[in-house]
Amino acid sequence: MTPRITGDRGAAPRGADTERRSSSVSPSYAVPPWSWLWLLVGTALLPFANVQTLIPLTAWLAPVFLLRFTRSQRPAIALPALVVAMALALLLGLRDGFFPIEDGFGHYLFVATLGAGGAVPFAVDRALAPRLAGVSRTLVFPAAVTVTELLGTLGSAYGTAGSTAYSQYAGLPLLQLASVTGIWGLTFLVSWSASVANDLWERGWGAAGKPPAVIFVVALAAALLFGGARLAFAAPAAETVRVAALAPDRQLSDLAYSAPDLGAADTDERAAVREEHLQPVLEELFERSEREAVAGAKIIAWSEAAVRTLEEA
Repeated sequence: MTPRITGDRGAAPRGADTERRSSSVSPSYAVPPWSWLWLLVGTALLPFANVQTLIPLTAWLAPVFLLRFTRSQRPAIALPALVVAMALALLLGLRDGFFPIEDGFGHYLFVATLGAGGAVPFAVDRALAPRLAGVSRTLVFPAAVTVTELLGTLGSAYGTAGSTAYSQYAGLPLLQLASVTGIWGLTFLVSWSASVANDLWERGWGAAGKPPAVIFVVALAAALLFGGARLAFAAPAAETVRVAALAPDRQLSDLAYSAPDLGAADTDERAAVREEHLQPVLEELFERSEREAVAGAKIIAWSEAAVRTLEEA
């Protein structure tokens, strides 16, 4: 006996049809009225998500709203607006000479370049994520953020400064992930949460949205469990020693970084610049280091780029 088949023979399951429709974006779709609000919320959070005046939670929240903006707006509008928003947020984040770059055209060009670089992962997500489905759809953005940050460190005078990973300085269990993956695992995990949140925002807690969210939660829980266990069972057994960490006096440091270009200077000019601009910060740090040593410090560390000096010094 031949089984009787009812219904549309060529019809795909309803869930699969919904998955296909939701994983492709039509260029003629209507822009949600709240789109610009998400940009404003994300931009307001950005200055506290990186560089200085850090609030760790904002690093998780800011990309959620910015990603919602770029996914709901037309790319020709969303991406330039995002570059401007990121540059404005960086002007606040890099205030008070956080990087030793003098005010002027060079400073604004530097900030604009960082803003454009920060928008690259959103552009990659906007181009690729709508073509994918399931877990792979949520991995585009974190992969793009991680690769962009990694490439940005190549040849950079500031190394990994500004990485998303540094925003999580206060979460010791989560920070332990860096012992396995380096800081890039933290960057990936924080950024992954934004794409998973947007996937749920778009699809809801249904057949399409649930698997990526569950996988992310399991990965986050595993990272926290590993970190908690590492802190609990790998505590140092040796006796502790006193450590002093010193940063240079801000005024003296600004003086050192304001030293004139010595590319064409002769020996006497270089010596004068060293004496006036560079030597004071070095002497001040040595003086404080001596005081800490007398007070019992066994290890004394100076902050990154604490001192500038000349090759012949």
